[in-house]
Amino acid sequence: MPAYVCHACVGDPVIKAEIEKSGRKQPCGICGRGNRKAILLEELATRVDAVYRRVVGVVPELPVVRDGHACLSRDGQCPSDIVAEMLECGDDLAIALVRMLHDRHGYAVARDGAFEFYDDSSYTYEVQIPLDPRFRETWSDFCESVKHRSRFFNPSAKSHLDTILGAALNGGWPGRREPVRMIGGPGDAEHRHVYRARLANGEASRRRIYSAPARELGPPPRSACSPGRMNAAGISVFYGAFDVDTCIAETRVPVGGAAVVGRFEIVRPLRVLDLRAFDEGAWGGSLFDPDFMRNYAYVKFLRGFHEEVRRPVLPNTETLEYLPTQAMAEYLAAIAEPPVDGIMYSSVQTEGVNVAIFPHACAVEPDEECVDEDRIHIGYDEDGEEEYVLVDPPREPAAAALPATDPWGLSEGSAVMEPMLRLNQVITKYVKAVRYEAEGGRVRIHRLDRDSAF
Repeated sequence: MPAYVCHACVGDPVIKAEIEKSGRKQPCGICGRGNRKAILLEELATRVDAVYRRVVGVVPELPVVRDGHACLSRDGQCPSDIVAEMLECGDDLAIALVRMLHDRHGYAVARDGAFEFYDDSSYTYEVQIPLDPRFRETWSDFCESVKHRSRFFNPSAKSHLDTILGAALNGGWPGRREPVRMIGGPGDAEHRHVYRARLANGEASRRRIYSAPARELGPPPRSACSPGRMNAAGISVFYGAFDVDTCIAETRVPVGGAAVVGRFEIVRPLRVLDLRAFDEGAWGGSLFDPDFMRNYAYVKFLRGFHEEVRRPVLPNTETLEYLPTQAMAEYLAAIAEPPVDGIMYSSVQTEGVNVAIFPHACAVEPDEECVDEDRIHIGYDEDGEEEYVLVDPPREPAAAALPATDPWGLSEGSAVMEPMLRLNQVITKYVKAVRYEAEGGRVRIHRLDRDSAF
């Protein structure tokens, strides 16, 4: 059995760094090369054993059919395969380590009936990383707190959100892609434009929108803001999507109805939290990292957190169910350092992406001219499919354009704020059909006799 193992025979970054730091230059018993930092095989086996026994268990029995007969079976890995994956090493080293650990623990297995962790002839093992429930419990406690205990002056809410989002906002996210990103501006072709729709089933509704499209298609005035997923009543947020179809679907336009869609250019880059980063790919952390368990639990939680934020809320439950995400949005916009301008999340209606731009960053460049609705005439082409608008000339000199307004009133001494969005296209869409996806199964109702025990 080889006496020494060098750093080059191990791919795991934590173990490789430990060998390079504490090892001595010795011939490697695995690759045969000399003059490399190496440690005793016994030392590496002890290091592997401490982690392996904490995360490895037996695969549950599952029903399978063999030779036409149903039976229970376990389909897993052998210990040397798991060790090879843990260390990112070759089979020779993994097998040598498993043999050494099997011999080391053999007496306890034989004498005390201890669990056999290192039977390399058995393919019944798997990695079973225990989940740390602290993040899920923190989110649950936060939701309970803002819903049922203290809504407006809640000393624990900030602490909860610091725990949940602090690392992701400040470069501590252990996943593959940073969740905080810049979008928009002339250099971002993918996210340069965002779409926002208004329901407009009648010509009167469309004339009102055409009379001042930037004002009507932009975020609503504070006095008309109803509560939404990312805003409380009276707080204006720009809800949009990055494609027209998603925008229409999120507006819930009925079959036979119409919507007017505005395409807005993001004229200055926005700093947003992209929740989709929490879903992307597996996290490649080392099992030997002292922070592995916490980081693993954090990654797993935030993958579910995206689903929590985007999940549908049933009618008549919005007032209560939107409270946690409303509080989170206010935390991101007003408490986090540096502040976040918006949040991106996957649509539950389509495969598209939604964005909510917070009040301090959602001002729209004003209309060059606001037109009286009675000056607007709507016509159609010969096929009745394409709509065009005729505007009568003004009876009086046109009024000066209104300045962009600050939905939160944050500007010092004035309601004027620097516009971040510019309307550059108006589209009218008519909904001809809607596709639903449903899941579920048949319900069987069993009628019990009076004397039946259930």
